[in-house]
Amino acid sequence: MTFKIRRGSMPRELSLDGDLDAATATELALILGTISSAGDIVLDLALLRFVDLAGLRVLLLTADRLAGSLVLISPPLALLRMLEVLRLPTAPNLVLRLPEGPGGAAISAKPDSATA
Repeated sequence: MTFKIRRGSMPRELSLDGDLDAATATELALILGTISSAGDIVLDLALLRFVDLAGLRVLLLTADRLAGSLVLISPPLALLRMLEVLRLPTAPNLVLRLPEGPGGAAISAKPDSATA
């Protein structure tokens, strides 16, 4: 399975496509490590098909080092379930932007909130 990381329209925005797992998590960690911790980083996960614990670990470690927030746009259901089931102490600056709700607005939530 392929894994692609694409730069978004803004310098601190990336789009992930494929499987984020033990085989690809290091690649993402290296790229995220080149981005300054001085602000928000936005990851569009709409095309991500799979995430395992290695991928989750990279996301949590990245969020933990940031002065801003790690914003995950359209996280896959598997990632949301992992956060719910594992009940890990998540970084306070990890923000989930879920797909549009019934009213047409995107839903934002912290991983430990009832909305996520």
